Amino acid sequence: MSIPKIALFAFALTCIQVGLALSVIPYGESPDWESDETGYNDVSTGGFLADVDGDGWLDFVVGNGNDIYSQTDCIYFNDEGVLETVASWRTDDDDYTGHIDMGDLNNDGWVDLVTSIFWDGDAEEYQDQVYLNSDGTLSSTPTFYTAEYDNTFGVALGDYDNDGYLDIALAQGLRYPPYRNYKFLLYHNDGDGTFTKGWESDDEYYGNDVEFGDFDNDGWLDLACACDLEPNIVFYNSGGSFPGTPDWESTEERGSLQLDIGDIDGDGWLDLVVADNEQIGGYPSKVRAYMNNSGFLETTASWQNADEYKDYYSVAVLVDCDNDGYNELATCGWWEEMEIYDNVGGVLETTPSWTYSVGLGSLVGEDIVFGDINNASLNSETDTFDGDGSRQLFYLDHTHLHTIDEVTVEGASLPISDYCYDLQHGWLVLKTAPPSGTENVSVEYTYSTSLDMAYTNWTAYASNYMWYYMGDVPVELLYFTAVSHGSGVMLSWEVSDFGEEPLLGFNLYRTKIYAGEKQSNITENVSKTSVCKKLNQELITGQGAYHYLDDQTEVDTHYLYSLEAVYESYNNTVASAEATSGVGAESFYLAQSYPNPTTGRTTFKFSLGGAQNGGELTIYDLSGRLMAQFTLEADQSELLWDGCDGQGNRLASGMYIYNLTTEGNSSARKLVLYR
Repeated sequence: MSIPKIALFAFALTCIQVGLALSVIPYGESPDWESDETGYNDVSTGGFLADVDGDGWLDFVVGNGNDIYSQTDCIYFNDEGVLETVASWRTDDDDYTGHIDMGDLNNDGWVDLVTSIFWDGDAEEYQDQVYLNSDGTLSSTPTFYTAEYDNTFGVALGDYDNDGYLDIALAQGLRYPPYRNYKFLLYHNDGDGTFTKGWESDDEYYGNDVEFGDFDNDGWLDLACACDLEPNIVFYNSGGSFPGTPDWESTEERGSLQLDIGDIDGDGWLDLVVADNEQIGGYPSKVRAYMNNSGFLETTASWQNADEYKDYYSVAVLVDCDNDGYNELATCGWWEEMEIYDNVGGVLETTPSWTYSVGLGSLVGEDIVFGDINNASLNSETDTFDGDGSRQLFYLDHTHLHTIDEVTVEGASLPISDYCYDLQHGWLVLKTAPPSGTENVSVEYTYSTSLDMAYTNWTAYASNYMWYYMGDVPVELLYFTAVSHGSGVMLSWEVSDFGEEPLLGFNLYRTKIYAGEKQSNITENVSKTSVCKKLNQELITGQGAYHYLDDQTEVDTHYLYSLEAVYESYNNTVASAEATSGVGAESFYLAQSYPNPTTGRTTFKFSLGGAQNGGELTIYDLSGRLMAQFTLEADQSELLWDGCDGQGNRLASGMYIYNLTTEGNSSARKLVLYR
């Protein structure tokens, strides 16, 4: 991220909510969690979900500073499924941290942190850093500094020489004055928390990102590198060593900012995706996929997204978020939408199936990470492999793992000191190659089918976000609203379908966002237990429409409410809403229409906020043409629409925007119509 970013189109679409197209992408229309940046204003960049303190719950680790401020890195700890909104752990030192990676560097069973240090906007260069974890406590000061001073933005962990320890790869480069390119570097893990500078490329590059992956399935991790206005490159690993010059180059020479590695088409070969950011190059910004043909990456990307009007894609992550066995592609940009491209049978869609675009002026994404925050759907699995006397690298059937629980060879359990692993990409390397045998290697691990999604935000005054997995929730909601009511907040929701699995009831949770003027009265140290409060002591039960009055609020305070459905076998957050308490008047709001998507008829529910002159509901197509217009009475709270324009003609299938306006208020949402 650079200083000269320009917030283009910040005014556009800021009121439009998330678009849920005809897909099974399991995330809601707004974040379920937001960090509180009061007193810190973090320029968040690198993100990682890891169980830092060993309590069995994933914590959210964030690297801050980037190219704007020298800041502390931080951890939002997870208290049994409730993520604190104010980070309770911070480094003692402050730096211009770019991306981060985490892994067990000294094989002691505790996850450690590696940070890249980027740029101060001037001429300084910096050492990258390691923070070791001692029995669940991450060191607040660096335990190791790299030997080289440079401007590093990307970092990755991988065992390139199969010695059972995670090594460090670094991507350095600066496309802004004073314009610096560097050699790609590896730091070899000495096994005791220190690292020795090892391999480096022959040539210098404007490097932005690196990642390890075995593209040719030879049992050795190769190194992929994203470059700025140069070809992306891959160095193939030959028995634990890399050549000085790349073995593969892309024909495209774009502003590649981030890459990821994963199997897109399910053929057992790892593919490569990149996010091209065109702040410098001026080309249309794209996300691209280079498919792997039996060990040979295509040099020209055969897949790219269809959008021709983006400028600043910044993230590309492969993840099977809908549990269909194929990796979706999650991406985002600077002042641009978050997007998820669905993977249908091994083929990525070219238009996104899920987007989030609220507040584009402050939506500047640097990383997207996945993990099960509330342990909602953890599954134990054992994969077995045939030893051949030489192979030490093994890829598991799942990625974005929760834990590696046990590794056995010839029936004997290996200690944690005898292997290293990457939970995100689902591989492990054994120190010693297992002997030849049939299914004589087994790996027991835990993975989740309810991956939550976290987002780091470069904008200093804005929050980091998280969406909780919604999935195939049996209950179907018509609406969930939070409306100021006297000195409190009235919560209302209605259920249209309870589904096949028995629904036991609902829980309500409240999170204080800010009091009075935004971010003015939040203390800097909020305890974990005060961050998210459960409102009901007994399960809320009933049929159809529900109402709950939260009368324990503070006056003129803004809250985030979450609705949790409770089933016999699991709990799941199904909706969220915001409201300000004690303002004395009914709040203005526009609910999601139902059904949405719709084949024609749909119902809009809303509140005009006490507007005495009523209001207006209008429907537009994506080109801005007015399709339908309705005048609303002051006491009106819903409208049934038949899917026709103002002349009674049936509208064609597609995406539409419906907008509710009164004197002084306006809100808009997206609607999908299909015939």
